[in-house]
Amino acid sequence: MAPARKMIDITNGFLDPDKRRVILIVIFTSFLTISPVGYHLVVLNVPEKVIQSSLNQTFFNEYGRYLSTADMSVLWAFIVSCQGLGALIGCFFIVPMTSYFGTKWAMMTWNNLILIFGSLIMGLSAKIDMFELMLIGRFLTGVYTGLACALVPIFVYEISPKEIRGALSCFMHIFVCVGSALAAILSLNFILGGEDTWGLLLAFPALLGLIQILASPMLPETPSHLLMNGVEDKALQSIKFYHGSGSNLIETMSRYNEQCSEIPQQWSITDSFKNPKARWGIILGMVVSATQIFCGSMATVSYSTSMFESVSFITVLIPYLPAFGSILSAILTLPALYLVETMGRRKLLLSTL
Repeated sequence: MAPARKMIDITNGFLDPDKRRVILIVIFTSFLTISPVGYHLVVLNVPEKVIQSSLNQTFFNEYGRYLSTADMSVLWAFIVSCQGLGALIGCFFIVPMTSYFGTKWAMMTWNNLILIFGSLIMGLSAKIDMFELMLIGRFLTGVYTGLACALVPIFVYEISPKEIRGALSCFMHIFVCVGSALAAILSLNFILGGEDTWGLLLAFPALLGLIQILASPMLPETPSHLLMNGVEDKALQSIKFYHGSGSNLIETMSRYNEQCSEIPQQWSITDSFKNPKARWGIILGMVVSATQIFCGSMATVSYSTSMFESVSFITVLIPYLPAFGSILSAILTLPALYLVETMGRRKLLLSTL
């Protein structure tokens, strides 16, 4: 039985040159992958009236009549919810993509192609009189969201040492907030949220996707995926890249081999629920996810502008509230980088509930 590994916080991890390399790679890839998720969650919030007015004019040009307030509300709700629908569909492609392409290529290349197409299509809807483009683009960015939110934790798990794995996973929420804050700031009327610029606002995440695609060849595939496919020489090179030549390569290779041998054969959803251990893990994950979703945060990031307008909040401050909320959420997550490995996940989860 392998000895228990001492858990360290991410600050001490930076003092180790080999762990610092992994931390910086995770920060880089998490920012480029997860920021667009937060960006597209918030981007329709502040310029809501501007985009709705443009869509209404598009509808008139196409069908010869304007949408009523009720009809526009239904259309807008459907546009906003398309991201969630796309995310649901994207979840079903996680296993096929990681198995066929590998975690790194799936996350940094193929998924970003979806982001680029989705963002550009949404941006084109501002120039082309087809409101259907907004629906299609929003759906594609949702597919990207579903894939990204699963691929990043898998990537972190496959390249990071166990001692700092929990802390590194916290960057996912931090960069969701960073992306949300970026969207909220850029969507202000005097930046990119105006009548003539909101198309650029929606297309902006395509730039992040392009950067990650260009950077993808610089990073090797994860050691776990290479070992599972029997490519041990490339797996060793991957371990050297992610963990540095100063690490104990034999011990690290042995740990990865042990980790790969523990990975069970992929089950279907039905088979997973039939297995008692897997069933309770799935139920726990569903409860935790439902708690996060139904706490009101998702509704707030999408509709805070309308919500504050309906309660007659100070009008001049309303456009700035999404950015303030996102920045505050990111700041409040920073202590978790230390606490998740010192206090433990279960205790932190129960205390936040």
